[in-house]
Amino acid sequence: MARAKINRNEIAGELRPIAINLIKEALRVYDTVEGVLTEAGEQFEDLVTEARAEVKKGKPSRRNTRHKGKS
Repeated sequence: MARAKINRNEIAGELRPIAINLIKEALRVYDTVEGVLTEAGEQFEDLVTEARAEVKKGKPSRRNTRHKGKS
C-alpha cells in the first residue's frame, strides 16, 4: 500500500482561506456584540441618571410605595 506524501505547504494553502473566513466572521460577531453591549450600557447609564435625579427630588421608589406596610 503506497502512502501519498503530504505536502505541508499544500495543506496550509488550503486551510488559509478557511482560517481567514473564520477570523472575519469572529470580527463581525465581535463588532455586533460590542454594539449591543454599548447600547445596553448607555441605557443603563440613563436609568442610573434618572434614579439619581429622583433620589435628589426625594421621590420614593416604586418598591417603597408598593410594599408600604409590609416588612
